[in-house]
Amino acid sequence: MVKINSDFHKIAWEFLLSCLQVKINGGYIAENERQIIVASPWISDLCNKNLSLNTSLYHGVQMNVRRRLSSLSNVLITLAEHDFDVVVVTSEPGCSKWKRDWEGLMVERDRNLQELWSKKGIRLYHSKKSHVKSISTPVGIIDGSANLTDNGFFKNNEHMEVTDSTESGFGQARYVVQQLIPN
Repeated sequence: MVKINSDFHKIAWEFLLSCLQVKINGGYIAENERQIIVASPWISDLCNKNLSLNTSLYHGVQMNVRRRLSSLSNVLITLAEHDFDVVVVTSEPGCSKWKRDWEGLMVERDRNLQELWSKKGIRLYHSKKSHVKSISTPVGIIDGSANLTDNGFFKNNEHMEVTDSTESGFGQARYVVQQLIPN
């Protein structure tokens, strides 16, 4: 496990895009391992202008899927289209516990984003109890204090832990995140 304090987006995108890369190139990911879980009480589309990913993985996957992959929505929707079980655990738009200061346009933006994801085959679960901030993939997990928002990923000082799939604690870490999904 590695602890980081910046550039979370690069690691999160690397994990997500690595899953797509394997699938696009005919690699094998077992059906029971194709789950992507994104969890945070606050989630935005992470389409910040600071999202710079000048890597061959990013450009190669983007070219193969013929879609810009610079927003969280585009990445998650593309994963769902490539037979990944994409699950988002977040709070409801306008949630009285986590989003009580949100009004009007902010609530509507949140509702629209969640409706788009649902229409595109992404499973959504609303939780008032979960304060987890995590992205769990078959290749790695990133979790810690950063909400999946532009502030959490690009502006605030946050702390995240990265667990690669080759590490001994990966299976347990993945299991813990999977427990966020109701039966």
